[in-house]
Amino acid sequence: MPVSTAINSANEDGNPICLSTPTGANAELSAFADLARLVSHELYVLQHGGNLKSRKGGEDNFDGIRVKFDEEEEFDASNIILTADNKRKRFVVRFFSEVGATQKNVNGKDLIGRNPKTGDKLVNEVEAEGETSNHNHSNLFPAKIERKGYYGYSVEWASGATMIYSMLSICKSAGGKIV
Repeated sequence: MPVSTAINSANEDGNPICLSTPTGANAELSAFADLARLVSHELYVLQHGGNLKSRKGGEDNFDGIRVKFDEEEEFDASNIILTADNKRKRFVVRFFSEVGATQKNVNGKDLIGRNPKTGDKLVNEVEAEGETSNHNHSNLFPAKIERKGYYGYSVEWASGATMIYSMLSICKSAGGKIV
């Protein structure tokens, strides 16, 4: 972290430099922003069992969670965009990579039927015994969605229930394989 008169002045005044944003403190503000992004990314990767790889090409390189479909291309799980298509009663998930993008549709029954953190399929007792489920999934839509940082999305179902689904869970519900 850079030590400068701008940081010293902000500390002495009791005003955080990121709030006071003094003129000429761009380098300091940029360094704090970079640090915040790095820590956020590392926590996300570690939370989902990813590997932190360092010292590639002389710089720290942190590989995040990557997801792959039938294509050869791998997509960054932290950059997905989830939207609700309430008319068709499904979700649209958009994945991005360095060279392209893809879009997958996820029905509400599949998303609500997954562990919100791990993305593993949940099995209810009736289905485990080989019988069909009598659960009514018609009250899932319309759904409201709100992004929760790099972690995932909050989904408020039509029934009033709200769940926060991790990016990992959303990737798996879209048919992605974690690589």
